[in-house]
Order: sequence, then structure tokens, then C-alpha cells
Amino acid sequence: MNKQKETTQQNKKTDQVTTKSHNIKKAVFSHDIFFKDTFSNLKRARKLVEFVLSKEELLVYDIKKLRIEKESFKESRKADLIISLPFKRNNNQITKIFILCEHKSHYNKGLFEQVLDYIILLRKWLIKQTGHPGLIIPVLFYHGAKSIKWSNSLQEDDFKGFFNKIPIKSRKDMLNFNLRIINTKDQKVRKWFKKKAKECWGFIRLLDEIWDIKNPDKEKVR
Repeated sequence: MNKQKETTQQNKKTDQVTTKSHNIKKAVFSHDIFFKDTFSNLKRARKLVEFVLSKEELLVYDIKKLRIEKESFKESRKADLIISLPFKRNNNQITKIFILCEHKSHYNKGLFEQVLDYIILLRKWLIKQTGHPGLIIPVLFYHGAKSIKWSNSLQEDDFKGFFNKIPIKSRKDMLNFNLRIINTKDQKVRKWFKKKAKECWGFIRLLDEIWDIKNPDKEKVR
């Protein structure tokens, strides 16, 4: 019985050691860790940024003062790599741009949602720390075995096979998250609605009148 117990205990210890060594190997050869360690080196990070940015961008941003923001953003800790670059000349109060690198070794359907999450977290952190959202350039670094034709945006990925049929103006606003603003105080806007959309014009006039009431109550609004 004692021998059986000893054998069982030895087997358990062996299993534990094997599991530990397997986890260590996993950590050592993790693609994410390897990517982060590689490009956390400033010299390599500069080369990466030189490749990512255009010649025009490199004239504006100071690559010599590049910084790896790997410990600063606690909320964005899952992001693979965040690089900051100052402007060569101080552009108003925006003093840096941020390159957010996401590394993938395989196709991931949730890639865009993941990157959007990181961007939102980074924006929130920057607003909290500096009062400004910062300029963020998202970058995908892919090295998988399969040759994959990646989409460039969340919308393009959502509407694969149909995206090219969408008018260019629609695509532009979708990709850039542009706001199309209808300012009802703008005379051009008022003129257009007055001539071409009378039902909407009536609604706009009503909104104006309600807005002009100093202390609106239900009866006045009715």
C-alpha cells in the first residue's frame, strides 16, 4: 500500500513538472510575447514605424523621439504594442500620435471589434490623463501560414462581397466614422428643407419654437 502511495505521489509530481515545463515552453514561444519583446526594442520599433508610415507622415512626426508605451496604459494592457510619436512641431495641443499594433498569427473574425475596444480604452485613458483623445493609427501585423486577404475596416469586413457596390461617398464616411451634420440654423439647410421637404420643414420650425420657449411645460409644447 505504501509503495502504491509513493508511486502515485511520484506520478503526480512528474505530471506537475511536465505541466509547468509545458507552460514555460508555451510562454517562451508565445507569438504575442515574441512580437512584443522584438518590437519593444527602440531600434526595431523605429524600423517598423518607418515601414508603416508614409514619407509625408515621416516628415511631420519625430521618429527619433519614438516611445514604447507598454506599461503606461493599464486599461489597454491587452494591446500587443503601443508606440507614441511626437510632432516635430507642436501642433496646437495635440503633441503625440499613437500607433496601436495588433499582432496575429491566424485569422480572427473578431479582429476589428478587438481593435476598436483597444482604441476606445486608449482614447478614454488619454482623455483622463491629458484632456485630449489623441490621434490613434491602428496597425495589423500578420505572419500566419495562410495567405489571407484582410479587409481594411470593420464595415468592409461586415459587408464582404457587397462592399464594392456601396457608393464611394457612403464608404468614405463609413470607414472614417465621419459625421454628416445637419445644422438647422444654417440658412442653406433651412432653404433646402423649405423647398424640398415641407413635412420635415414643419418639424424643424416646431423644434425652433419649442426651443424659443424659455420654460417649456407640457401645455406650451402642445
